[in-house]
Amino acid sequence: NPLHCPLRASQQSSYSSLRGGVASGMSSLIRRLPQAMYTPSGKWQSANSRPGSHPPVTFDYPGHHNQGVRLQDLIAQDCSSLIVGGTDRVFAQTGLQKITFRIMVSGYTSPFFGIELELINLASHGPITRAKLGQLVAANFARFIEVHSSTKSSEPAWAAGRIRFDMLSLISLINTCDENWQADIYVDFR
Repeated sequence: NPLHCPLRASQQSSYSSLRGGVASGMSSLIRRLPQAMYTPSGKWQSANSRPGSHPPVTFDYPGHHNQGVRLQDLIAQDCSSLIVGGTDRVFAQTGLQKITFRIMVSGYTSPFFGIELELINLASHGPITRAKLGQLVAANFARFIEVHSSTKSSEPAWAAGRIRFDMLSLISLINTCDENWQADIYVDFR
């Protein structure tokens, strides 16, 4: 490498920035779910779309930064006290009323979802909470797995029949372009 001189064995470290995030020896069993990033398909749409301008919405258990929240926990109960910032109204400052949530798992020829998620709580007429957003994302992934559990995938390792709902954790929701958002998901193969 022309930028760096070679290191002697005594200068090398076994340190890994991932060490605190994944149990020792388990890193190969916890992997990010591969998804294609959504881009508009038509010429006019492609020319007029804007890159995502909103920061990611993160999902964490208290004391476990950047490790995500199991989708089972998000969908099974009111998880507002279970996750960091569960009662935060995460879209309050954006002015967004709804977003398009997309699931584009590698191995499937067409995107499963381009579903609109309402960001306004009908009861309070205010923005939904982080917990409610997580619940909506989890419900849509449950539906994706249900619909595709017997669908053939060109990437069998990531097929919905092999990946079960209880294996998935939501790390964040990312604004890919315009009002389109996708979930950053980890799969736990343990």
